[in-house]
Amino acid sequence: MSLNDIVNVVITRATQTVSEAGFGVPMIFGTNVRFSELIRFYSNIDEVLADFLVSDPEYIAAQDIFSQDISPTQIAIGRRQVDTVNIAVETAMTGEDYIIDVNGNEITAISGSTTTFSVVNLNANLVPNNRIALSVGGVGLGTITSVINFNIDFVTLNSIVATINSTPIAPVVFNTNQATTIADLATALQATAAIATATVTGPRQITAVFAAVRTNTINSIVTTLGATQPTAAIAQGGFLFSVDTETTMNNIANAIVSTYPTYTATVSGISFRTLTVQGPPNTTAVVNSFVVTGGGSQALATITNPLQAVSQASIALDIATAINAAVLYPVNAIAVGDIVTLTNNNPGVPLVINISTSIINPNQAKIKITQIEPSQLYRVSLNGIDFDYTTLTTVQTANEIAQILTDLINVIPKVVPVTATNNLDGTIDLIADDLTTTFSVSVSPEILAVQKGLILQPLIAVNPVSDDLTAINNANSDWYALIAITRNVPTVKAIAAWVEARIKLFGTSSSDLDIINVPAGTDTTSIAAFFNQLGYVRTFVMYHQDALSDFPEAAWFGKVLPLDPGSETWKFKTLASISYSNLTTTQSNNALNKKANTYEFVGGVGITGNGTVAQGEYIDTIRGIDWLTARIQEFVFSVLVQNPKVPYTDAGITVIQAEVMRALSLGVANGFLTNDPSPMVTVPRASDVPPADKANRILRNVRFQATLAGAIHAVVIRGTVSI
Repeated sequence: MSLNDIVNVVITRATQTVSEAGFGVPMIFGTNVRFSELIRFYSNIDEVLADFLVSDPEYIAAQDIFSQDISPTQIAIGRRQVDTVNIAVETAMTGEDYIIDVNGNEITAISGSTTTFSVVNLNANLVPNNRIALSVGGVGLGTITSVINFNIDFVTLNSIVATINSTPIAPVVFNTNQATTIADLATALQATAAIATATVTGPRQITAVFAAVRTNTINSIVTTLGATQPTAAIAQGGFLFSVDTETTMNNIANAIVSTYPTYTATVSGISFRTLTVQGPPNTTAVVNSFVVTGGGSQALATITNPLQAVSQASIALDIATAINAAVLYPVNAIAVGDIVTLTNNNPGVPLVINISTSIINPNQAKIKITQIEPSQLYRVSLNGIDFDYTTLTTVQTANEIAQILTDLINVIPKVVPVTATNNLDGTIDLIADDLTTTFSVSVSPEILAVQKGLILQPLIAVNPVSDDLTAINNANSDWYALIAITRNVPTVKAIAAWVEARIKLFGTSSSDLDIINVPAGTDTTSIAAFFNQLGYVRTFVMYHQDALSDFPEAAWFGKVLPLDPGSETWKFKTLASISYSNLTTTQSNNALNKKANTYEFVGGVGITGNGTVAQGEYIDTIRGIDWLTARIQEFVFSVLVQNPKVPYTDAGITVIQAEVMRALSLGVANGFLTNDPSPMVTVPRASDVPPADKANRILRNVRFQATLAGAIHAVVIRGTVSI
């Protein structure tokens, strides 16, 4: 049974009933893995900081709320269920602790490397007719070509035996003369399955090409019997010199990558004589041999196998391996590139995840702009050197601020050996010019945040948004105003539809330029036009250029919710921590005509306007009616509960009438209702109540009339001054 079943109040203006609690409490709603309960309450920003990072959108929205001169005494943060979490490795450094804590189970991966890669250095350039025999990972690469040169002619009774891939073939005996005998040997070589062609290419030379790539060899050609025995010199390799050293080495590198697609093979160094072969993170890649034969000279190759350097990808693999090796860890981990994906082993069970590292001074970090404020100093300090920018009094975006800070850091000549990159999403990547060095980094608090080591990526909920909201509301409905950290349009639409069916209020912001640039009636696609066309009375939209990085609707809630319902207007409010929009008259009218709200600079201050829900009714009216409904319910219910009984008599009915009037009088005192004319409450006489209602103990036809006090939003003054 609910309170509605006992005291049902309907106030004409298309409203429904609501419980009294929570009219001043906003709820920030999103996907987070910071706590296990569905909803948690906070009394100040420090309590929020105990659970969230300053770069988390929940913290940014809470900061917008608590930054107002008079802010709510309590806020709520609700979470959606998340079963898959992506963690990015932002900073890769050797010997650091990378810590993942899931539901109280902590795993530490210490970054390091035990695997090697290969570096091949040639002492001289390659020359024409060089042949290169190469083995990588125990596999010979390239299609082997063998050039066989005999030092003297064959003679009578010579018996020639060739061994191919360690298997001797049938002897070839001297036949008539040198030319015939060497031709017979070429024919015998080509007759083997391994060799595709064997051609006489000189009086004492045969060139044999194997049929398949990789490991093939002519081990030897041995001549016995006869008066003399020619000796065979065999030059073979999978790669033949082509054009120059660089081209030949690149041909080899391409063949390695073709054979091992996950490897990298790069050519560098003096005259391009260095070949570096590296496998995937934590995978050993070895060049076993690199032998040059043939040609006028033969470069000698030196092969070294240094340890792999740590990278974002190698650390991601280390973390995934450590998690999957742990006993009874509640997630499974997969590393792809620099991302570790954690999948809940128990779908639906809350995941509470904390990440940290031992890194103090990074070689790579990210700066996030968390607030956009006019006339505000934005400072990034690198190695103790300050890079400062003070924003203008006019409108600027997060990307504009990020670009200016990026340019300051990258100015030539550089003051600090760090390169900044604007990611065009309100963040800046910082990377040391030499990754073996580190840098200290600090930023202006509350408006900038440093992210290093590990970064929790945006989360994706598993359930429909309406299911998550219902679950939160069932767990605790002691909140009234809803702020969604998402700007995803389908999700925002689903949230609004859920709110419209309840006694709640939903505010969202959008940076969609159609809101301000396309006239009402023509605009059919923006979220403001969509909600306006549906006539939503519990949802409002604010246009704001920073909607993708900030939450002006949260600041608006923070400014107004502390005021008694009905005593306020939502127009003319100056919002701390929020920059205003610099709109033309046409742009402002385009937004207001589709009942979208704005925050503009008027008369030297930023003010909100016009304070309406999507249907066009004023927000304070909707909230005031909700509040009045709740007060009537509460007062009447208290009478029913606190008395032994309220008799079904004229005297008992008068008690009910008095409680309704008490609520209306409070509405007058709050400024929600006017006392001119005064509110009136009418009730039936007991004798006029149908017997069935008396038998069922239901009192009907309790009615009141009251007039909204409204609010002045514009003043027209005309006067005459005379002497």
